[in-house]
Amino acid sequence: MKILIANPPSKKDIGGGYERYFIRSGSRWPHSGVKKKGVLPHYLPFPFFLAYAAALLKNNGFDVAVSDGVALDKNAEDYLIDEVVGRKPDVVFFEAATPTADDDLLFIASVKKTTNAAVIAGGTHATTHFREMLLSPVAPDYVIRGEYEFALLNTLKAISAGRHPFDVKGVAFVKEDSSGVRRIIDNGVSEPIEPLDSLPLPAYDMFPSSEDTRPTIYWDGFCQMRPAIQMHASRGCPYGCYFCLWPQVMYGSRRYRKFSPSRVVAEMELTAERYGAREIYFDDDDFTIDRNNVLEICRLIKEKGLHENKKLKWSCMGDAINIDESLVKEMASAGCIGIKFGVESASPEVLEKIGKPIRLEKILKSARMCSRLGIKTHATFTIGLIGD
Repeated sequence: MKILIANPPSKKDIGGGYERYFIRSGSRWPHSGVKKKGVLPHYLPFPFFLAYAAALLKNNGFDVAVSDGVALDKNAEDYLIDEVVGRKPDVVFFEAATPTADDDLLFIASVKKTTNAAVIAGGTHATTHFREMLLSPVAPDYVIRGEYEFALLNTLKAISAGRHPFDVKGVAFVKEDSSGVRRIIDNGVSEPIEPLDSLPLPAYDMFPSSEDTRPTIYWDGFCQMRPAIQMHASRGCPYGCYFCLWPQVMYGSRRYRKFSPSRVVAEMELTAERYGAREIYFDDDDFTIDRNNVLEICRLIKEKGLHENKKLKWSCMGDAINIDESLVKEMASAGCIGIKFGVESASPEVLEKIGKPIRLEKILKSARMCSRLGIKTHATFTIGLIGD
């Protein structure tokens, strides 16, 4: 069984040599931007969940191919012909997103029209709007709700055995009974994966496509050194800010889960050796939640001399809520050169309404402290919150 892990492109020509493009897989804030044709977006997130899924399927004996049409800068027609039809997959899996919902349905229709492949959709939009997707005239064959890596594996095991995944947690699909009545089988949302170390390392060597290994093509504008590689050290966040997409929708849980520090540092070392990474960006929901975990990662980095021998630097998405000077000093001494803070609003009233337990004074203090220690800071804000 041939499986294609896809990230189909969505672009609109707006004239004058420019186009509107959409970012989805890998981003906790799917969105559009404007760029020159033929130029990659200035922010190109690594599609983590797709990469873990590709590695997991491959490790379990499936014939897996990957094609990230966003990173390959393909248009929809060329992507379909070159990357989908040409590969002759039996199953196509992709993440649906709300900003690209209409184009996602067009992609499903095109795949079904030009191939014999079954289509499986996952991601946050599919998790929430699975009923609308399954009842659409161009519906996917299956939808996976929630964190999908193991649910996708178990679904494909069922399909390869010639049966519907009736017993797979997190899967929804339409079943027609003997009288012709169609009804949705909904197995609920998949459980958050724990321990995270049960996942293999993401398939960096298959992105942006199976034939084109360039994981350093992905780029977060916060990074300061090239080549840079994006990584995860954890998933989840206990704070529950109401707008946060992955904890609130993809995980459906405030549970904070960590990859083991030894695995994290080994992955850092591998990316430095194999891909020449000079900076690692930890695109966690909140890298700094567990102080002891951060300290152990720093200790292992220094023990291996990654920040000295390989001159490997790193940055992270953190939070001013849970850092102090002693922790940041340790991070700096282990090669940390950047921390993003989720600020969201300069209004204490708005912060209280959205459920973010942060004081603005702490954010200012943290930023000044990082500046003294040579760490670049970046504040993220969300527009249109309750009370704005």
